[in-house]
Amino acid sequence: APLAPYQSIPINIGEHEWTLTFTKNAAFIATPRNTVYIIALGGPIITLLLVGFLSSLLRTNLKANELAARMTAELSTAVSKAEHLALVATHTSNAIIFTDAQRITTWVNAGFTRITGYSAEEAIGTNPGELLQCPLTDPQTILAMRNAMDAGKGFKGEILNRSKTGEDYWMSIEIQPLHDTEEGTLSGFMAVQSDITERKASELRLNLATRAGQIGIFDWKLKTNALHWDETSVAVYGLPQGEVVDSYKQWADAVHPNDLARVEGKIRDALAGTRPYDTEFRIYWPDGSLHYVRALASVVRDESRNPIQMVGV
Repeated sequence: APLAPYQSIPINIGEHEWTLTFTKNAAFIATPRNTVYIIALGGPIITLLLVGFLSSLLRTNLKANELAARMTAELSTAVSKAEHLALVATHTSNAIIFTDAQRITTWVNAGFTRITGYSAEEAIGTNPGELLQCPLTDPQTILAMRNAMDAGKGFKGEILNRSKTGEDYWMSIEIQPLHDTEEGTLSGFMAVQSDITERKASELRLNLATRAGQIGIFDWKLKTNALHWDETSVAVYGLPQGEVVDSYKQWADAVHPNDLARVEGKIRDALAGTRPYDTEFRIYWPDGSLHYVRALASVVRDESRNPIQMVGV
């Protein structure tokens, strides 16, 4: 086709855009020897274009191969991780529940069915709380869990549920919010539940035994100096039911002044590891009456063998 005095043509080669520019000079073309120059120059120009095209195409192909290899490796790793996670979720003894943002169950594992008695078909599409909680479930625990999820936060606690067959069981539960990876919006929740019914039963048996034998249990945290007594310990010291004892000073104030230094010396020996804590001492009840107490305890230590806690009766 006839060319304008000046014309540029864009050419896309591989991943690059080239521009081929033509100019028309009648006087130059009319000269016979210039025709030779045109023919002579035309070959190298076309060759350069072909070289550029092939080079660009090669680079594009190499990059495509590298990208494909990287994507294949990443996909393989993701699939491997997903397979491992699926195996863990399927075979773990814990109950695992996935819900959407409205807390409607979308998936449960075999552990859930084993513990609750409900199949996946029965659980999916329901609210886990409405399905599993019962009249004996602590309302404060339900409220704390609901408030945490309303705020898009996680929750840890212990809760009493009821199985499909009507049996009550205790669960240690941890709920984590799930977010959309691209937008960061809340997409649902994941709950992992462990059956602690046997532990709760053991705690109940221990509580009944200590009450019957007038054996109180205490727990003393050394770093914070916080002291916790169970209900029987409170009764042993003649305090009214429901009284809270939460400091070392409260205990020390109850010990007979003539016995306190000796008992504290035995505590220091136990913390140092030189001898176990096993002693008797006198205490005053709030009504002024004098009573004799025997105390035994074990010392809990950290990885460096430093004492961090004393637990005893």
